[in-house]
Amino acid sequence: MIALFNKVAIKLQAFRKSIYLIALLVIANIVYRLIFAPQAVTLDNSITMLNLLFLAWLALVNFMLHAFATCSDESPQKNSLLTRIKNKLNQWFEYFLAILFVGLSLTVIFLSIRMLKLYAA
Repeated sequence: MIALFNKVAIKLQAFRKSIYLIALLVIANIVYRLIFAPQAVTLDNSITMLNLLFLAWLALVNFMLHAFATCSDESPQKNSLLTRIKNKLNQWFEYFLAILFVGLSLTVIFLSIRMLKLYAA
């Protein structure tokens, strides 16, 4: 599972600056809508909520880029005890990040489905 996330993160490295630019534009759009829109419209503004959802997706992709782009492969070499312990702790941390990423992905998917059902009706 971590190897798959690593491959996807490496493929998406070329789009890192684009993701930052899109996130900046979405944040600017949200701030503009919250500042210059009338008060009654901001409470029930579906475009702002969809922008926040899109921002959550961008944050999830950014998390994947930072967490899994530098995952290391296990090399069965004769290492010292300290190096093996460090590698094992690093591997457990990568597994924790993978589980966290899957949990966040499921949460964002759930929110996306709920919001799209809400705004489709």
